[in-house]
Amino acid sequence: TAATGMLIERLHDATLDPGRQTWAIWALGRMEDNSGELSAFLRRVADPAERYPANLRIQSLRILGDRAARFGGQSALTDRAAAALRDSNPRIRFEGVQAIRQAGASSMAGAVVATLKGETDRIVYYAGWQALRVLASVEQRRGWLTYPSPRVRLAALLGLQEDYAVTLEEVLALVDREPDPEVQGWALTFAMNPV
Repeated sequence: TAATGMLIERLHDATLDPGRQTWAIWALGRMEDNSGELSAFLRRVADPAERYPANLRIQSLRILGDRAARFGGQSALTDRAAAALRDSNPRIRFEGVQAIRQAGASSMAGAVVATLKGETDRIVYYAGWQALRVLASVEQRRGWLTYPSPRVRLAALLGLQEDYAVTLEEVLALVDREPDPEVQGWALTFAMNPV
């Protein structure tokens, strides 16, 4: 439509401030589109190779997650969210995790786990283990308690604790076999303060 074209043209204006960028891209994101042109544009904006401003990349990831949740289908989101999880900017990684969670993209739980293995940003890490609570079953998360990476084991433990899906006996057994002091510390904290 004419409005779509006008908004896309406006988004290419380098003088557009972040507030107006956000308004314009969300106006596009809220439109219904059977042709797939909007999804293609949003995917282009989210693509790190395209070099759009960080604000537009963040907003496009949010919109792709929102559109996947509202309209179904996650194909427009999956590769862009996967790229976001590998981005050097923690804000982009955070939005990638949030978009995956919002879309309920269970097929991307493995990508979130891979991110958590080496994630150093505490906000991204928190969002990641919270996302796994939505994306993975309790049984899957229990299986991650023996994962080779201590960061993944910790994410699994924190999520299971938050869901009250782990017993005191299970946590004490984890304390006995856990070699990582951080994971062991969280398990001991839970063991000393059970619900």
